[in-house]
Amino acid sequence: MQSAFNKTFFYYWSYPGSNPDIGAAHSVELIFLFNLRGVGTTGAFNGTNIPDEIFTAVQQMWTNFARCGDPSTDQIEWKAYSAGDQNVLVIAGPGQALVRHCLI
Repeated sequence: MQSAFNKTFFYYWSYPGSNPDIGAAHSVELIFLFNLRGVGTTGAFNGTNIPDEIFTAVQQMWTNFARCGDPSTDQIEWKAYSAGDQNVLVIAGPGQALVRHCLI
């Protein structure tokens, strides 16, 4: 609904935290967004399994969004979401790339 009023970006987070029993739980992305790698190393979300390229890409996308309203980077085009063009950026698990796909 928000896309009818403002430019909107949609993502699906599937990159897991450090605890394989929890997987890609809610708030796992905060490690990436706020540079919390290695903080609280005994917790489920300590970020010890994060490759540098994923970590850097996520921080660049969120910084670009905050600065100019467009999270795309030189390597990743993050298209806006709308009712007619349901673009979703999937931030995938280890061994997989960031992938954009459309929901149907």
